[in-house]
Formats: sequence, C-alpha cells, structure tokens
Amino acid sequence: MRSLAFALTGTGMAAFLVATRTGEWNLHLLTGFLVVAAACVLAVRDGSTFLKIPLATFGWEAVVLGLCTLARAEGAWPAWLADLAVPSTAVMTLTLLVIVLAALWSVSVVRRCLVIADRYFDRDDRLGWRLPGGRCCASASAISDGRRYRSPSCCVRSA
Repeated sequence: MRSLAFALTGTGMAAFLVATRTGEWNLHLLTGFLVVAAACVLAVRDGSTFLKIPLATFGWEAVVLGLCTLARAEGAWPAWLADLAVPSTAVMTLTLLVIVLAALWSVSVVRRCLVIADRYFDRDDRLGWRLPGGRCCASASAISDGRRYRSPSCCVRSA
C-alpha cells in the first residue's frame, strides 16, 4: 500500500507541474484529489485485506489513467489515439472512490464486519471434502483452473 501511496503522490505532483505549465484548472483539482487519496491509502495501510483489494484496484487505475490524462494535457498523447483520450473526471472519480473506501474503514460497524470477513478471506486456501475412497484436498487455484490435484500428504484413505 505504501507503493500505491507514493505512486498517487507522484502522479499528483506531476499533475501539479503540468497544471502550472498549462494553466488547466481541472488538473489543479486533480492534484488535490490524488494527494488526498494518497493520504487515505496510508491511513488504511493496516486495515482489512478485504478492503485493500478494491482500494488498490481503484488506486492503481487512478495512477495509470492520471498519467494518460497528463500525457494528453502535455501534448504527448499519440494522434492516432485522439478519440480515446481519458477525461480527467474519470481519474477524479477513481480517486473519490479510494477516499470513500478509506472513509468506510473509519466507521466502526463496517470495520467490525470487515474484520469478520478477513477471518474467512485470509485463511489457508486448502479445501477438503469427503469422498467414498477417503478425504481429498485441493487448492482453490487448482479447482478454479479445472486441474485435478491429489496430494499424498493430505489425502487419507478411510478404513
């Protein structure tokens, strides 16, 4: 999460430099959103794992789309991609989502629910079930890939 906070801050500082050079007011506003989002990410770095996933997703999207927005404002955006330019409001929306998610962590009821969810989310991903021939274990990734996994250490024959 620290790297995300540094990336958001760096993008915010780059937005400030571009805004002072070009004079676009929306880039000044984007600078504020990015820096506040970086502070929120640092505030939640010890928070719930379940919360960190959407927080990191929205944060890294804000960094990437923010850099695309700055490239467009600087004139470094390729001409053949002119129709696909990212509006700065998309980056502001993503940073606003990061801020809202961080604000949710400060609500005690939501914090308690996320702590309960983390108990199930952070546990070992080995699953076990009863089969007629014994007990078989597989990792959740093996099941999602459609592979059959049978480990001699975890499969026990029933008598």
